[in-house]
Amino acid sequence: MPPGEEPRPWHTLTFWIGGATIGALVAVIAIVLAVALGGGDDEAASPDAALIGQEQTAEELQEQFAERDRQQVERMTGEAKEIADAFGPTLAAFDEALRKRTPPTPASEQWLDKADDYAEQFRPTESGETATNVARAALRESLEGLVNAIATYRLAASGNPDAIIARARNQRDIAIRTWSAASTQIDAINIAAGFGHQHVPQLGGEAVRGIAPDTLPEGTDAQED
Repeated sequence: MPPGEEPRPWHTLTFWIGGATIGALVAVIAIVLAVALGGGDDEAASPDAALIGQEQTAEELQEQFAERDRQQVERMTGEAKEIADAFGPTLAAFDEALRKRTPPTPASEQWLDKADDYAEQFRPTESGETATNVARAALRESLEGLVNAIATYRLAASGNPDAIIARARNQRDIAIRTWSAASTQIDAINIAAGFGHQHVPQLGGEAVRGIAPDTLPEGTDAQED
């Protein structure tokens, strides 16, 4: 180095000491990163594994919910068919009383009790798929409508019997049309559940016309599990 010339930075001892220090720090950092990354292969995979586990759990829950809904559809269909068969004679007697405008018969108390018992089957809330919930609600409202219609008929002994009987007839008609909507929905959810077409008998006979069921045989379009 010529006399009087300032030493260049990279020619000084301080520069090289500093460089060595920085180099050592970089090496330490590199080692730490290598260990962290190398030893964390399993850990790095664990979030994915946890996610897969969550997806499997979600799928299992969905399958359980679908199976529970399927069981509810099957049970509700059976209950609706049993009610339609057992309630038929009662509704036939009720229709005759409405047409003849006879005073409330003592048998109407049994009609009311029977209607209330059937309605009670669907009053508790039972969660399922939206379509299943709609069918259950329609069944409940149909039977509640018949409860109210029979109760109104039993009031015909007081006040204006003609007006009360007309109101009972209207309530009966609404209830039977609601039943027809529910039975149509039951047919749809049975198809979706793999049971094929399932036709719940209509209530009311020729007295009131609701949604006519299709003419396909029972079980058409059924699928195996």
